[in-house]
Amino acid sequence: MKVMAEDEIEVLREYAARSAAMGNQHVSNLSNRYAIHDYRLMADELRAVAGGGRLLDWGCGYGHMSYLLRRRGFQVTGLTVPDENNLSDSWNLLIREQGQEVIVAGDDIALPFEDGSFDIVLSCGVLEHVDDEAGSVKEIARILRPGGYFFVYQLPNWLSVVEWLSERLLGVAHERRYRFRDAARLLAEAGFSVRSRRHGSMIPKNLDRLPVLRRLFDRYYRQVAALDGLLVRAPLLNLFSGTWEIVAQRTDARGLVAEESGVREQELVGVD
Repeated sequence: MKVMAEDEIEVLREYAARSAAMGNQHVSNLSNRYAIHDYRLMADELRAVAGGGRLLDWGCGYGHMSYLLRRRGFQVTGLTVPDENNLSDSWNLLIREQGQEVIVAGDDIALPFEDGSFDIVLSCGVLEHVDDEAGSVKEIARILRPGGYFFVYQLPNWLSVVEWLSERLLGVAHERRYRFRDAARLLAEAGFSVRSRRHGSMIPKNLDRLPVLRRLFDRYYRQVAALDGLLVRAPLLNLFSGTWEIVAQRTDARGLVAEESGVREQELVGVD
């Protein structure tokens, strides 16, 4: 399925600009082409790994990942929790106009779905924010079919230079950051097998506080993304990347994973 990059980028930028004009101050992650390009790469990877199927966008936020994944053929259900932002007109502009299916759950742990309801669950910058991470991951395992995929994207790396600088210069950082071995243990205890993992985001994407860099990254987003791709693969240097990008698969009752894709487990090397 061929999807035009420029079309998707400009559509999401337009929605973000309209939402901001309505007073939404929480769409800086869609403020530049570099950030949206990264979301597109995530959606492309989901398509390449999982192929398609029933997908839960867990903590769907503004709906940008749901939008991208629907265009790649997934049957997407979004899930959010009620708060003043999620229920506002400016926040739900994209969701409403694109006709996305979104369920507002009263609990951020217990999910209103039957066992094995989904083939894929996506957590894009969500897991680190939930109150009970272990309980949440076990609940995700429950609603996934055996062999189903759990994509954990934008999980903060405990050695992240970006987090360190942000905390000291701006006073803003994630409260929870992860060693890979801790994230892998969390997943294993819920019945998942890690199929692949990589470092992500050496170059920060939310640059709304730095207008000059934001404009530069907006104009040269492909070149910046290519540079970031080189940096996150550089040995030793990538230990200080901003995030982990993890693909896990739910095991069956025997602790086995269905061999449905060509994804190979990456050798876990280095100090994590």
